[in-house]
Amino acid sequence: MIKLMHEHLQTQPFSFDRTFPVPDREPSRQYRRKTDPAKLSDEIDILQREIAMLEESHAKELACARSEAFEAGRHHVLADREAAILSALDAMQASMEEISEKYCELRTEIVSDATQLAFAAAEAIAGHAIANLPGGAIDEAIGRALAQVTRGQEIEVKVHPDLLDEIEARIALRQSRDRRKLGLVVLADSTIPPGDAVLNWGRGGIMVDAENRRQAVLEALTPLMNAD
Repeated sequence: MIKLMHEHLQTQPFSFDRTFPVPDREPSRQYRRKTDPAKLSDEIDILQREIAMLEESHAKELACARSEAFEAGRHHVLADREAAILSALDAMQASMEEISEKYCELRTEIVSDATQLAFAAAEAIAGHAIANLPGGAIDEAIGRALAQVTRGQEIEVKVHPDLLDEIEARIALRQSRDRRKLGLVVLADSTIPPGDAVLNWGRGGIMVDAENRRQAVLEALTPLMNAD
């Protein structure tokens, strides 16, 4: 049996070169290149220059970014300032319009008050305070008539009967202060309102009409009273 086994077994050499190939090694001088001081110095110089270039580029980019940020901030501030100025101008315009409106209202009130006061004063003057001095305006008219006529010319004075005595007393007072003879004749006329009078002489005359004078003043002041 053992003999038969030996007959079938064959021994052959193992092919090591095919199963475990050994790589070619570079010459030792190629490994020494990386440890060469001169080469390392050159590589260091190159790296340092690259680092310097990177730092310079970084500094430029940083400066550019700062400049852009500054410009953006400046534009933002300018925009805010312009907006603030426009807002202030709008507020000022609104205030000026409000002041103008108040001024117009105040002016209207002042003009109205002044007109009312002027009208009251003019009314008192035109009527010549008839209640207190009913013959005052007539006496003034007599003075104007005497200044227009020649000495001794007769002047007819027509008044309301209630004022007859007062006008005669005023004429007597005038006569006492004047050396010349005053040709004044007082006549009672019930058709003439109290405070009014009609003066006639040969070449002219004067009418004392308090109501007409009052109406004339009223018409002159009406535009002011109705002003906006």
